[in-house]
Amino acid sequence: MDTPSRPALDDDHRRMLDDLRAGLPVKDSAFDRLFPEPIRRVSSRFWTPVVVARKAARLLAAGGGPVIDVGAGVGKLVVIGGLTTDVAFDGVEQRGGLVDVGNAVIDAIGLSRVRMLQGTLDDVDWDRYRAFYFCNPFEENLFPEARRFDDSVPLTEARFVEETARVEAALDAAPVGTRVVTFHGLGARVPATYRLCPEETRGTAFLNLWIKEQEGSSGGEGVFDGYIVGR
Repeated sequence: MDTPSRPALDDDHRRMLDDLRAGLPVKDSAFDRLFPEPIRRVSSRFWTPVVVARKAARLLAAGGGPVIDVGAGVGKLVVIGGLTTDVAFDGVEQRGGLVDVGNAVIDAIGLSRVRMLQGTLDDVDWDRYRAFYFCNPFEENLFPEARRFDDSVPLTEARFVEETARVEAALDAAPVGTRVVTFHGLGARVPATYRLCPEETRGTAFLNLWIKEQEGSSGGEGVFDGYIVGR
């Protein structure tokens, strides 16, 4: 993917952004106009819908931040978080082209507390963040080739197993108060030291909030936040 130019915001873009800030309904088709046409074409398959992202951002920001979206794609969640909350949102994404698209949009809007970073789990500073968002980022490893975004990064079942295990360990080591929000599952065990908060996500299918309430390791126990193959 070529390095994208900064999108020029027209009146429709500005009205949509104002509506987001004001808490008014915004359609995905309107929001996705911020991105190039190839991104708009696959947005509903790979990234969080606006109505879900607004709710997820609020739940994540309630802990004070900073927040990171692991496997952020073009940064749809972090842009919406930056527009609708007052905490810092980062997105980490392995595909550099998607990072460039996201940062071009962030620059065009002028969001000072939002950034997209190219990297993998190796590049996540787990100690920095107090809230983590996962839109089932590891599931693509299990997709048949025709269902994947592209073939520019290695995707294997072995990588799925290794990365979900690493996330389990990182969440287990996180401090009390850490928030985890998942959409369509994590594909991993959420440690038993976290409490699931269904009252906070009621009415939004496949969205879960977990808050760490106990010190120490769960000792290998926890609840599997399952994935949905082929969504």
